Amino acid sequence: MTPEHTFHPNISTEIPEIHIINSKKYKELKEKKRIEQYREEQKMIELKEKKAKQNKLFIERLKLQPTNTYKETRSSILRNRAKKEKNEIENLYNEIESEVLQDKEQKQLKMKNYIQNKLKDLNYRNYTYDKDIKGRNMNRRKEQELLEERYKEKLESMNNDINNKRTYLFEQNYEIKKEQNREKEQKELSNKNPIDKFNKIIETNGLDIDEINLKIQLHY
Repeated sequence: MTPEHTFHPNISTEIPEIHIINSKKYKELKEKKRIEQYREEQKMIELKEKKAKQNKLFIERLKLQPTNTYKETRSSILRNRAKKEKNEIENLYNEIESEVLQDKEQKQLKMKNYIQNKLKDLNYRNYTYDKDIKGRNMNRRKEQELLEERYKEKLESMNNDINNKRTYLFEQNYEIKKEQNREKEQKELSNKNPIDKFNKIIETNGLDIDEINLKIQLHY
């Protein structure tokens, strides 16, 4: 199969990738076709560019023509050029002025937002600090009130004790400790005595001391 091969009308002219012949001639033909296509495309682009340039020149010439019907003199051409330059400069000035104004507005907005955020932060801090201080003062007042109430209760109890001719708490505690010490001493003495020890053992085992004493006497 060669590139010049004629196909049946019912068969597609597209050669499958498997049957493409990778010969030098076939590749050269392909490259030639590509080069021709590229050249044609370049020619079309150049023609379009030429047309665009011609149209531009035509439009510029129309613009340069005077508004009145008198002949195009040197002064009229210069006047039209001056008008054109003036319009261009005015447009540039307006664009630059608008950009400068936009920049100023953006800077002002940034400053405004920064100041607003700063004020919000400061107000929030002030609010939190005031809240903390108020809370601490309230807690201190409550603690002070509780202490005062306890102090009053103690004073009242002491006054009641004095009126009723009672001893103070520290004296009562001292007397109770005295009695407890006496009981401890008695217990220690009883533990040292062997008879008391024997009696305790019997009591803990659930026996009767009198019966055991009788048995001991009968035995002797």
